[in-house]
Amino acid sequence: MNKLLKYFYYIRNFIAKILDKKFNFLIFFVTSKCNLKCKDCFFWKEINKAGDLTLEEIEKISRSMPKIIAILFSGGEPFLRRDLDKIIEVFYKNNKTCSFSIATNGTLIDEIMMVIKVILEKYQDIIITLNFSLDGFKKKHDDIKGVPGSYTRTVSCLNKLSSLRSKYPNLRITVNTVILKDNIDEILNFAQYIQREFDVDGHYFEIIRGEPKDTLLKDVPYNKLLNLYWRLVKLQSYYIEKIIANDNMVSKFFNKLYYISNFLLLYRYQYRILSGKSRWPMQCLAGVVAGVLDYDGNFKLCELRKNIAKLQDYKYDFKKLWFSILRRKELKRIKVERCDCTHVCFIDQSYKHSMKVMLFIIPYLYLKYRIFGVKSVIK
Repeated sequence: MNKLLKYFYYIRNFIAKILDKKFNFLIFFVTSKCNLKCKDCFFWKEINKAGDLTLEEIEKISRSMPKIIAILFSGGEPFLRRDLDKIIEVFYKNNKTCSFSIATNGTLIDEIMMVIKVILEKYQDIIITLNFSLDGFKKKHDDIKGVPGSYTRTVSCLNKLSSLRSKYPNLRITVNTVILKDNIDEILNFAQYIQREFDVDGHYFEIIRGEPKDTLLKDVPYNKLLNLYWRLVKLQSYYIEKIIANDNMVSKFFNKLYYISNFLLLYRYQYRILSGKSRWPMQCLAGVVAGVLDYDGNFKLCELRKNIAKLQDYKYDFKKLWFSILRRKELKRIKVERCDCTHVCFIDQSYKHSMKVMLFIIPYLYLKYRIFGVKSVIK
């Protein structure tokens, strides 16, 4: 009876999370400053501009925001802000944020080690994830990043941070690789190298998005993408086995099902959207459960769409902007225009609040994958 009650509460909480379509995820470009010259950067027109929000301005914005479950810091290079630890402290205290992800190029080794140690020592009840950008082996990575030696520094930083994991169980380390026309042929070998040589919690793959400096990089051959994806699903199985190693049997089953299915769904719709075969199976919830704050106070519902307003014009009151007519108009435009992009963050945030996807499509994809293999799901 106790087990039945336990499963009942688990299912009830699971469904409650799906239905809870409140703002809970923020992407915050904390600075426009960057020390690299990435060819695939969609933010390149804003790089190294003046006007970063001050800590005091961030404090005002944060106080007017609701509880935020997770924040992704991006840029620019977030660790070029000397007060990054204080920004984390602001959101931790004001918004009860328990999960912070930081997208970094990993080249500022001393700054990264210092800030991360301070945060991990001070707040042991939050999860800090360092998401390192690595786009291939040394030659290819440095060419894409536009700065010789960046690969060596990033890998050195990754290894140094890994040495902290035994002391700080709330530290997560992941790698993110952007799939481009120029690197698609070496991604599988590179992914296997990362798996074999580094102690990381996950390796994620993002299709190049937006309007990069080098637009030719967007010509990703989707026939090669299909062959790559079915091999990458096997790679993801390795990482989930690490994550669930100490779980009980029931927890292992459901965690594995949804972890693998997450990638099946992402890869399926990224491939199908690029090849013109289908659209998202759910409503986009950009501007509903998630939003994007730029370094200068501009706010947009998705990082691939235009700014809707500047928080300075609302006296840094996020609540006023959130309930403004400008946001409502942009939500209508998103619904009508149906962008159906390949952006992982917004696919992820949208499908997790779809009953159709979570209760039907994901179990179906996983079952099909187990019986017929990955290609049957993606294609």
